[in-house]
Parts: sequence; structure tokens; C-alpha cells
Amino acid sequence: MQLKSNLLMAGLAVLGFVIAVTGSPLCTPSGNGNTCILTYQTNTGGFTNPNYGVVTIYSPSCIAWGEETLTTNDATYILAVGLSFKNPVLFVPIYNPDYGYATPKWEYAGKVYGYQNCDCYADPEGIGYDCVCTFGCIPFELESKLAMEVNETVLGGFGE
Repeated sequence: MQLKSNLLMAGLAVLGFVIAVTGSPLCTPSGNGNTCILTYQTNTGGFTNPNYGVVTIYSPSCIAWGEETLTTNDATYILAVGLSFKNPVLFVPIYNPDYGYATPKWEYAGKVYGYQNCDCYADPEGIGYDCVCTFGCIPFELESKLAMEVNETVLGGFGE
């Protein structure tokens, strides 16, 4: 049984490594297992109605869990492999006249977050803004029953 669990975890770790991108210069590990990182990068001259932006959700240790390229100001769900798909992040860029560009606003697990949860600055090229934000998150953990079902399906009962 222990062998099955170890093989399952190793398989999921490899899958997570293949899916995830690490080493973003915008992400610094949070040091808290329940604090995820959201980055929002604009790249447009008209920040009041951005036609381009990228939102990335990172794990507390800066593994990229999901990313979405925005082309409108419409609310967009951002799916992240490390968070439950039943409760995705809902992201809406909001124009903030105090800053002169669209700032992040998002909802997760019943809480609303915004620019006050972020550090935003002009990007190195000077053509957009980068925002690095933190939010309370609930990383997805396999329940033992689900892990058993995945083990049976993926490994075919290997190790019993």
C-alpha cells in the first residue's frame, strides 16, 4: 500500500513539474502554505481599456498553476491546477484613476481582493505595468478516497 502511495505521489509530482513553469522573476515564494501569488502584467498604451494582459496564478512556492491572456475587461475565470476547479479565481481588471492603469481585482473562496493586495510598478520596458499580489488560498489536496481511485485507474492496482 505504501508503495502505491509513493508511486502515485511521484507520478503526480512529475505531472505537476511537466505542467508547471517555475522561476518567474515576478514571483517570490510566500513562505506561507496558504498564501498564493497572482501576477497581472499589462502591455498596452491604453490602460483605461486594456486590450492585452496576462494573469498568472502561482503556488505558495512559485510554481505556475494557471495563466490566462486577457483581451477585454470582461470578468474571466482563471483555472489553476493547484486550486479546486469548483472554485476558480474570477479576475476583472479595474481602471483606477489614481494609478492611471487597470489594476487587478479578483474573487476567490468568497473573498474579494484588489490593488491593495498588490505591489504594482512600471515594467522594465516601460510599456506596461506588473502587479504582484498575494491572496489566501486553499491548495488542492487529494483526499485518500480519490487517491485510491486514481491509483486504481492509473496504476491498475500495481503494488498490491
